[in-house]
Amino acid sequence: MSTPALLRPQTALRVEYSPEIETELGHLTLLLEQSQALLALYPPRWLAIQLLEGDELLLAEVLATTQNSEISQTLQKSRAKLQEQYSDALEVVLADYRYSFVQSLVKEVLTRKHNQSLTTSDRIDKIVTNRYFGIPFFLILIYFIFNLVQNVSAPFSDWLDFVLHGPLTKWVMVLLHLGQAPAWLVALVRDGVLPGVGGVLIFLPSLAILYLALALLEETGYMARAAFVMDQTMNLFGLHGKAFLPLILGFGCNVSAVYATRTIESRPARIVVGLMVPFISCSARLPVYIVFGMAFFPHHADLIIFGLYLFGVVIACAVGLTLSQLTFRGEQMTMVMEMPAYHMPTLRNLTTYVWQNCVQFTRNAGTVVLATSIVLWLFLNLPWGTQNPRESLYGQVSATIAPVFEPAGFGRWEVTGALLSGFIDKKMIISSLAQLYGNALPAPELSQPTTLAQDLTQLGEKFGAATLETGKQLLATFTPGLNLFAASAEPTNPTLRTKLSQVFSPLAAIAFLGFTLLCTPCIATLAAQAQEYGWRWAIFAFGLHAFLSWSVAVAIYQGGRLFGLS
Repeated sequence: MSTPALLRPQTALRVEYSPEIETELGHLTLLLEQSQALLALYPPRWLAIQLLEGDELLLAEVLATTQNSEISQTLQKSRAKLQEQYSDALEVVLADYRYSFVQSLVKEVLTRKHNQSLTTSDRIDKIVTNRYFGIPFFLILIYFIFNLVQNVSAPFSDWLDFVLHGPLTKWVMVLLHLGQAPAWLVALVRDGVLPGVGGVLIFLPSLAILYLALALLEETGYMARAAFVMDQTMNLFGLHGKAFLPLILGFGCNVSAVYATRTIESRPARIVVGLMVPFISCSARLPVYIVFGMAFFPHHADLIIFGLYLFGVVIACAVGLTLSQLTFRGEQMTMVMEMPAYHMPTLRNLTTYVWQNCVQFTRNAGTVVLATSIVLWLFLNLPWGTQNPRESLYGQVSATIAPVFEPAGFGRWEVTGALLSGFIDKKMIISSLAQLYGNALPAPELSQPTTLAQDLTQLGEKFGAATLETGKQLLATFTPGLNLFAASAEPTNPTLRTKLSQVFSPLAAIAFLGFTLLCTPCIATLAAQAQEYGWRWAIFAFGLHAFLSWSVAVAIYQGGRLFGLS
């Protein structure tokens, strides 16, 4: 019996590449062997391979150690020459040779059963990563998630709306009157703090479901499959599936998604993906989508929200393609990823993820939104004693800018002011509109107040009704096309939605949503881009968002009017 080649002591384990690659490796190896400092650190052939694969850190170290410009020149010529011969990136070509080498060794030393059964993960992957069904499955899954976000969370959002703008407002007003608070403090709390913060907190149930869905995708192992499924599609836009992971994170927060681009090795690729991220709808935009969707398209709000998220992804890919072709042309972005096995998510991990994100959202509402609401109220009352908000400092600045948005159909000063507030945080758009359009409840009648027991009883009854309605919506979501229950009642407190339907036309509302989707998410995202890629790229991103958002909004509104829509 012959001895396997792997066990022969005279046989060296060495991956043999094609003659063309070996020739270029030989040139690089000879140059690298001339440096004793490098020989003390790295094997010259291994180092040559890493340089051919485009390891920028090693190249910088080599140039700093040797001060030999011939190495850099030879490397560029070798990569250019080899790239002309192979359609794939050099990293992929070299990896293919290594995997082929490993497979040949495995065949010599390992005996496999001919009839090996597929694992559970393999069976699932045959469906969810199928070249024909993978992308439709992913899109249906995303639509299902947004259906849950919109419909299942709505009853609890309405219950929170009632709590914040009903009993809570009354209790706070009673305490302020009992404490003989000055009139300006009462007005600040009633017209600034409560509608500003409350207008954001009512969307906590919707965001909790969104965070839960993202946690499930990550914990089960499907998130990696989504990147794999989208790899071929992303290649059409000059990117790869690995770039899809920061984009997925962008659905939660654009700031963290920008920082997540650090996992991408190539700096040009990081910049491209980092400039794409803000076009992905973050959770702060979701309240705007929900309010406008329910105000103008109550029976199709889930489709509107899904369409906005999908449109954002399309625009992001178009921006990535343009940047890849014009600015970073010739950069190869390849993807190497190990698929984790599917596993059952743990309740502890899911609840921890949802709890941490909800706490962060609430903390944000208690700091950024609270501070901005107070500043907004102050500007609405300056010069002090101003009764007409249009004559306030806030109204004057907003009215000066408002004509810019007239071609888009929403050139009112109130809307412009809300957009300016949204630059701090997109949640502030709804908060500002709630203040400007008087979403706060009027001061309670203290002559015949309800008792605390009556208020608590009413809260409990409405909570029970919200729970029952949530169960109905959940069942309806899992049984599409079956009308198992009668149509739901109108939201508990539709004040803002009613006012918006009087201010916007449906066409102007769509244009406004398009602008909100494409404009700069918040100042924090801009700062993250500046930190990661430099202020030059951050300023470029701001200008790009301003141009695209205004152009798309105007195109939607004017194009709709051209076709007789309103």
